[in-house]
Amino acid sequence: MKILHVIDTLDIGGAERVVITLANIFVAKEHEIGVLILLPGNHPLHNLLNKSIKIFFLNRKNKFSVLCIKEISSIAENYNIIHVHMRHNLRYIWFVSIFSSIKLEKIFFHDHYGNIGNNQLIDVWTKKIISKSIYLGVSKELYKWATKKCGAKKAYVL
Repeated sequence: MKILHVIDTLDIGGAERVVITLANIFVAKEHEIGVLILLPGNHPLHNLLNKSIKIFFLNRKNKFSVLCIKEISSIAENYNIIHVHMRHNLRYIWFVSIFSSIKLEKIFFHDHYGNIGNNQLIDVWTKKIISKSIYLGVSKELYKWATKKCGAKKAYVL
């Protein structure tokens, strides 16, 4: 299995640690793993990734860059699963999919949102995207929210 993790940065943070942990676990299970980092920066945690993991530094400065869209599409076509972390990255990958060869059924969305008990608001666009994604929530509360509020058909707690 070839899995591409997508995240905006590998700065210090919880979602970033999850990306590193999952990528390292998957590579230990002999899957081919890539990590696509969307934004420019130092990315201090990237050194914690197993050396056999392919890291793609996109250094995106403009969301609407045709070159970035082409590069993401070119990278993603080599993977069976695109494991997207965090909502803003999900929206961006779905936007890219409109103009590229990314197949939507390959997208797994890993929702790290920690304030769902206090804030369940979501815009229409993100709600629709979540309803069509393979949804991986980090808590039972997120799972319930995604299935009830967003209509996620394929939802799991991870």
